[in-house]
Amino acid sequence: MGVLRWQYQYLGVALMKILIFDDVVFARGETFNLPGLEVHVFEHADDAVVLADALDADFIFMDYSMGASHVSGAEAVAALRGAGYPKSIVAISSDPLSNAEMIAVGASEKLATKAMLRSYLANLGAAQASAGGADGEDP
Repeated sequence: MGVLRWQYQYLGVALMKILIFDDVVFARGETFNLPGLEVHVFEHADDAVVLADALDADFIFMDYSMGASHVSGAEAVAALRGAGYPKSIVAISSDPLSNAEMIAVGASEKLATKAMLRSYLANLGAAQASAGGADGEDP
């Protein structure tokens, strides 16, 4: 367990659980060790509904194209919404039309560019840390 994560658990601050479904972020081995966040990165979204439920996801970031043999981001967003996932899903494709398709089937918002992902996460983490937990209540 990382020191930062241990410190948050010791202080009673709930970490916001973030899921990122993006084959390129996964292939690059990108990590996001940000205060207030527990970030999981997946190569594809074939099991997005199961993972969102199992990990009790607070926020999901979804790419559109994750390989020909995998479901599209739009299919995954539709499946998540169909399964009753009520929280934010952010479309992060570099293609505006793909983001629009994910918005049309239930994504909450889109990032203008994937390069904004890390700063978006940093802002989420800062808000989470200052709020004191995933439910917004003080520890």
